[in-house]
Amino acid sequence: MHIRLLAGNEAHHCLEAIFKGFAKALDQATTYDPRIQGVLSTKGTLD
Repeated sequence: MHIRLLAGNEAHHCLEAIFKGFAKALDQATTYDPRIQGVLSTKGTLD
């Protein structure tokens, strides 16, 4: 994992933002998506 700090001076607030952003990304990556049926693929849909 790489994190680039683009702005901010207060270490507490920077770390809090990093932690919350990572937690949100991890939640999205591990949550079941009911829209996906079977294997996620674009095979046969691209021209």
